[in-house]
Amino acid sequence: MKPRGAIADSPPEGGVCKKPGAEFDRHAASYRDVHARNIGLSGEQPEYFADYKMRDFAALVRRANLPEDGRFLDFGSGIGNSVPPFRHHLPKAHLTCADKSTASLAIGRATNDQLVEDVLISETHLRWLPLGAQYFASVPG
Repeated sequence: MKPRGAIADSPPEGGVCKKPGAEFDRHAASYRDVHARNIGLSGEQPEYFADYKMRDFAALVRRANLPEDGRFLDFGSGIGNSVPPFRHHLPKAHLTCADKSTASLAIGRATNDQLVEDVLISETHLRWLPLGAQYFASVPG
């Protein structure tokens, strides 16, 4: 397992690794405020939606009889909005946040302290990241 904050930037021999897209980094700092404005008509804040998604996710985990202390992957985790409700609904589980934005992962680390492991990804990593069941629980959708 890579240490917390590790960057997965070395594909296997013969693979090509592109530098993660800076376009996401440019918007990371303002993401929460933009999200809050976009959902303003709902009368809710981003945390409300992150909580109900993780509440539903925890229900899926239980319905699928997956271990509540299992390892789960938040692929495209962004700034880590799902981390606090994930911890609330599945307190014994391990969460790995994966995103292509170094800025988003840095905000997630700062906001959520040391609650999760994270990994930086690029498009080519999809071909070689070890995402099999031996690493993460698979939740049927």
